[in-house]
Amino acid sequence: MWGRGENRNYATFQITIYLSIGALLALIGLVALYLQLPAAARTFDIPNLTHYFQGHSMPLAAQNFIFPLLLLVWHPGLALALSYLAPLGYGSAPTATAMLHAGVLKKFGLYGLIRIALPFMPEASRSWIHIIAFLCLGNILHCGWWRCGSGT
Repeated sequence: MWGRGENRNYATFQITIYLSIGALLALIGLVALYLQLPAAARTFDIPNLTHYFQGHSMPLAAQNFIFPLLLLVWHPGLALALSYLAPLGYGSAPTATAMLHAGVLKKFGLYGLIRIALPFMPEASRSWIHIIAFLCLGNILHCGWWRCGSGT
């Protein structure tokens, strides 16, 4: 119904599935984070969460469960690693939708990592630093290879 091109329905289903799985994983991670707080202090208010986790350390087992979920969902390069979906989706989507996705949703992932995942789970972030470095290097190489392969 919306979009352009003959692959617009395929692109719509692919992007919807991709974003829905990501949203489900983010929901699981954020609910697990919420459950780490005592019942009286449970909130999703970021300043209150920051204040709480500055004084209380989250158990390492919980950090090792929550951090990978949030990293997988919010890693800003994840969309680059799965970029075979992006050109099809951007090419088929209306301009406003493509701009919203590229300009807002992808930047939200970096914000979530910097504002929530890294400060609330410092031990897990230190243990996952090699994976993060590998993902970043892979994204740099993937983008460079894609750019060179496109002839531009």
